[in-house]
Amino acid sequence: MVQELIFDKVSAQNFDQSQPAQKCPPTRNRGHFCGSKLGDAGVIKSQFLNRFRSISVYNSQRDLLLSKVQMRKAISFLLEDLKISTDEVSFYFVSETAICKLHQDFFNDPTSTDCITLPMDSPAEGGKGDYHVLGEAFICPKTAISYAKKHKIDPLEEVYRYVIHCLLHLIGYTDTSVKERARMKRKEGACLKKLLKSL
Repeated sequence: MVQELIFDKVSAQNFDQSQPAQKCPPTRNRGHFCGSKLGDAGVIKSQFLNRFRSISVYNSQRDLLLSKVQMRKAISFLLEDLKISTDEVSFYFVSETAICKLHQDFFNDPTSTDCITLPMDSPAEGGKGDYHVLGEAFICPKTAISYAKKHKIDPLEEVYRYVIHCLLHLIGYTDTSVKERARMKRKEGACLKKLLKSL
């Protein structure tokens, strides 16, 4: 189950009050969030684009053990599989406290959610010469753990589903109607199946 929130061009910093925050350099004057010194970025060559792109993975939560290297590999696979043309994308794995603060700050709702998507450059602009930033996504693994326990599934698999869901939103998928939700869920399932086979 995915209950994401979507923002347009939001500058977010220091949402995780339990971790010391560091300031990240902005990309073209856009703010980036770093919950702790656990951030890690990697530059991976895209076979689809035949050029390098930056995949940043930041982990400030301690609820679920995540490998940033494995997560970057998964995101890279999905970008290739979905034929997403971009130079940069960032994923932040945050605590429940952090995701609740985002929810409260922007929606006046203090409850938890599983993922938040922040689109930046239009997907249609990718690969046209200018440096392209697809966007940023915030994911709460603790929500995935709770859902996984209830439905007897692997919590890491549920986190991968959130990653896919965020990427689909970043390239323009919506889920406001029943038809759109069904279409998105089918795509998520197909992507997840391919991803799990690739890992």
